[in-house]
Amino acid sequence: MYKFIKLLLCIVLINFAEIYYFDILSLIGINVNAYSLLIKEILIFILFLIILFSVYYLYKDDITRDFRRFKRNIFPNLLMVIVFFIVVTFSVKVSEYLSTLIADYFKVKYIPLTFINVFNEPLNINSFIYTIKNILIIPFISSIIYVHGINDLIRDKNKGILFSGLVAVIFIGLGLKGSFLTILFSVIPYFILYISLSWIYRKNNNNVWYASVTLIFYTLLGSILIEKIL
Repeated sequence: MYKFIKLLLCIVLINFAEIYYFDILSLIGINVNAYSLLIKEILIFILFLIILFSVYYLYKDDITRDFRRFKRNIFPNLLMVIVFFIVVTFSVKVSEYLSTLIADYFKVKYIPLTFINVFNEPLNINSFIYTIKNILIIPFISSIIYVHGINDLIRDKNKGILFSGLVAVIFIGLGLKGSFLTILFSVIPYFILYISLSWIYRKNNNNVWYASVTLIFYTLLGSILIEKIL
């Protein structure tokens, strides 16, 4: 029961905290509307730091134990992660292509995965905040919750991998706008992404760092890899 409550709390934080964040700030006398866009981005960044530390605190023992195991053979493990990253990138890209074909067949809109190439962005505080938040913090939190959290709760390997993908796409789908079919077809690549990360997690003795670093690499470099090859 404790594992379920812990996982549920983390899911609520990552998916709903930002929605009500500014409302909570207004209740304590902080008028966000009076601030510039940059200040708002900094406030959101602070929120995700709070979420990060909260998730870390709840899963601290597992995260630190897995990191000790991961760093024992850091260079071979990083090479392995690079291989995983390439496989995941192309698997998701193939699923995106098939999802587009299916969406076109049913004549509905498809919402693609979008990433900003941070290497093309100017060096300023906005790009720094974006990179830390979207390339490092959110992928790390997501891997802890949807990969480790789900698989730690569901001991059966195949069920854990399947539910990791299902739970992730349910909450990702809640953030998408469109018809049911649009959302259904648009979350297929995310499903492939998270079941792939869960498979990586299970393959490496339930070590979340393999999945976390793979997801960070994918978020940072996936679009660049596809652009260079295709």
